[in-house]
Amino acid sequence: MTTWLDSKAVEHFHDDLAAIPTLFADLPAVKTGIKNNEGGAHTPPASKPPLSMEVVSLLDTGLKGAKEWRETDPRDRDVLDRYGVPPRVGLWARMMIEEMTDAGEHAPTVVYWSDLTDLLGAIKAATPWLITQQWVTELAQDMHALRTEIEQALGITPIFKPRCRNLWCGTLLEPMDNDSWYECPGCKRKYTIAEDLKALGGAQYLRGEEVAQLLDIAWSTVRRFKAEGWIRPIACTASGVALFDLDQVRTVNDTPPEQRVALR
Repeated sequence: MTTWLDSKAVEHFHDDLAAIPTLFADLPAVKTGIKNNEGGAHTPPASKPPLSMEVVSLLDTGLKGAKEWRETDPRDRDVLDRYGVPPRVGLWARMMIEEMTDAGEHAPTVVYWSDLTDLLGAIKAATPWLITQQWVTELAQDMHALRTEIEQALGITPIFKPRCRNLWCGTLLEPMDNDSWYECPGCKRKYTIAEDLKALGGAQYLRGEEVAQLLDIAWSTVRRFKAEGWIRPIACTASGVALFDLDQVRTVNDTPPEQRVALR
């Protein structure tokens, strides 16, 4: 049976599902400028990002009616951007339950549709079935994008996590000796020179059109390499735009088509 998320992707998917409720609970502090500490008193957050319409939109907990959610495809991010966090997750949960029911599968029960923990718990419980569905990749991307949006609204700066630049590896590097150098747990490549680490930031996490411009190739060429499976995104933006490693694309582009099979 085909699975559309590998074990590492499933782990990241579950991490996002677990993080979203906790992050969402911190959003009211950004909106009001106050939050409860352990003693129950209200104190200003230590670092309060400026209030924006993004925060207000994310906090919208208005549930959507059955007719409205059925007319809305949760795989359309332009539509999802207009939903608050609970109804946005609820759209995915409702679609998942309906698809599982139609397929004769036992779907998880959601008791409280306004409770993120309940909604995301149901999605997580259905992972063994979800990974056999092609659209699960879009669900996983949207949950990661949603987590990123909440973190940005909270003023949380993402920690740079360098990945191995070897083609077909892309594994997150492990810091060694108090971050003095890095090692890839996959292919065991070592990154020991400061320039190497600096290059990781400069050559990775680039949009396809940026890679095409730097390599002086057509953007359609990058799309074709991806469609044919020669390259793969190493990350994506909050809005789901794929990001690529410059060296991976360069290697494939510089290798004659008849010799590319050796790169796998």
